[in-house]
Amino acid sequence: MHRVAITGVGSVSCLGNDVPTVGQALYDGASGVVLDPERVALGFRSPLTGMVRGFDPKAHLSRKERKTMTDFGLQAYVSAMEAITMAGLEPADLRNPRVGLVYGADSSCQAAIEQAALTREAESTRNITSGCVFRAMTSNVTMNLNALLGTQGACWSLGSACSSGGHAVGQAADLIALGRQDRVICGGAQEINWESMCSFDA
Repeated sequence: MHRVAITGVGSVSCLGNDVPTVGQALYDGASGVVLDPERVALGFRSPLTGMVRGFDPKAHLSRKERKTMTDFGLQAYVSAMEAITMAGLEPADLRNPRVGLVYGADSSCQAAIEQAALTREAESTRNITSGCVFRAMTSNVTMNLNALLGTQGACWSLGSACSSGGHAVGQAADLIALGRQDRVICGGAQEINWESMCSFDA
């Protein structure tokens, strides 16, 4: 069995958009939970949610690169890049069959809902762009990160509810421990829109 070490971490969350900010928020005992006005207006019994604030995907990726990505996919990319930078890795280090990518993401509801709304409004599917297909897939995160980072090793998505990210880290550790990969970029991403959460309020 090979030894496994975490050499870089990244975070985009309701506590901040990078590791130093999140670390300081934890030290200060800050909360990222807010009262969502949209959920209040919709009559949610519990309109509380963690909210990512001040995150600008345009600062990190071009419009073309963002076309097939969900908001949580964009956040996963930024946090992955933070971890890669902390680990001291160069782009060429990632383009290798011994570098894998495993992410947990259990839903991608909003894109499918938007597609349905477009179809009803136009009474046709013509307004649905190709990017919508990719945004509706639960493999959205790994699919896009694989293309952007150029990893060539193991690549898959896990869906196991709130433990998806933890399971992804565990599988990544297994891949390295068993000698199947030398490095694995791993983590979890979660959509937080009201559409994906309304059933929890029922």
